[in-house]
Amino acid sequence: MLAQTPLLTGMPASASDLERVDIDMQTVLDFLESVVAAPGRLDEHADLLESLGPFWFLRRRLADGIRLLRHAAATCTTGACTPRTTAVVTLSLGSALAYSQSAEEAHELLTSYTFDDVERIVVAGDQDPERRTIRLASLALAAWVGDDHALAGDYVARAAASLSSASDGIVALVTATSALCELVAGEMAASLEHAHTALALSTERADPLAMHLAAVVMGIGSLFDGDPRMGLRWNDQAFRAYLDAGGV
Repeated sequence: MLAQTPLLTGMPASASDLERVDIDMQTVLDFLESVVAAPGRLDEHADLLESLGPFWFLRRRLADGIRLLRHAAATCTTGACTPRTTAVVTLSLGSALAYSQSAEEAHELLTSYTFDDVERIVVAGDQDPERRTIRLASLALAAWVGDDHALAGDYVARAAASLSSASDGIVALVTATSALCELVAGEMAASLEHAHTALALSTERADPLAMHLAAVVMGIGSLFDGDPRMGLRWNDQAFRAYLDAGGV
């Protein structure tokens, strides 16, 4: 079931993808518990754990995700897992902690590997060439939610630089995340331009998560322009897109 869920190979495209996993959550947790306890199985399923990041956040399952990832991290400390698995688990735990606002620990984990380390240890072992861009965008979004804005900007810049080798389906998410990072950096014109682009792309490619992020930026932009009524409209659109993306 997990391997056949589109959410787990990229970013969530519909609420049904997340709901399908959520409905049978106890079975999913039992399976993941068996994975994180055994080095060999953890090596085999490290990419699956990584791709669950959006699920933990959008379905408000962060406590479960953090518990599992801490168990996985403990398994990695035995030295029986590959360096790639250890890096993937460390970054995934850092992302989950960032989403839960555990900023200090999240920053420590998310910066425990340099970008060169990630390229050498993690990306070299990716089965899907697009996973690199998805990973960078996911880390950027997690860091942004965790108020680690400078780190988020670094991640999303690298994600944007790799878009030429990525499919069109990832472009909307990376563009929307860029808009968020530019917003907090005070680059309002660039932020709104990217938000407009992300809205068009997310509509064309049916990407509700990217639409949610772009609408958040547009809503804040409207408030800065002194138009609270339009800000509320954008806020409403952002909320509806969040639900469409599977958020609860």
